[in-house]
Amino acid sequence: TEDTPMNVTLLTVGDNVVDRYLERGVLYPGGNAVNVAVHGRRCGADTAYIGAVGTDLAGRTVLDALVAEGVDTSMLRVVDGPNASADVRVVDGNRVFDHGDPGVSNVVLTSADFAAAAAASVVHTGECSMVEDQLADLSAAASRLSFDFSERPDDYVAEYAPLVDIAIRSLPSASVDDALSEARRIQALG
Repeated sequence: TEDTPMNVTLLTVGDNVVDRYLERGVLYPGGNAVNVAVHGRRCGADTAYIGAVGTDLAGRTVLDALVAEGVDTSMLRVVDGPNASADVRVVDGNRVFDHGDPGVSNVVLTSADFAAAAAASVVHTGECSMVEDQLADLSAAASRLSFDFSERPDDYVAEYAPLVDIAIRSLPSASVDDALSEARRIQALG
């Protein structure tokens, strides 16, 4: 029932997207929260995903992929409208992102979502999930909150790092020393 929190090791919250390779006619489901749920499941963890998918082919692609991977989708919302998408081209072997559309992916968390967060061992979300306005409440509910800051600026990290237990940061051109320094800086934020 809606009042009974799911019992999972890893609960991911927020973003999903379909990368549309228009030149190739292929859709790939993903997004940080979806990818973490799928990879957690592939590593043997009981995982669940809370987020919103659209009623279009892209939304069905994300939902079908989560179900095929064995991720609990009982708290996923199907919302009338387009799913989040990003148009991608391959240039010299690298992905180049063109137009992106957040679609219906902005989700407002409910008391049932917070109860599920409290029951999970780890809750994961990130900077693309658009839950910053709910992050303090999610942090209060979760016994352990993981947050992917990606390459966001320092002021963004400083604002939200005190709310999380596990901070993930992308520094693609940093040295090992720079990465260690950044890890210490984030840890000092709380």
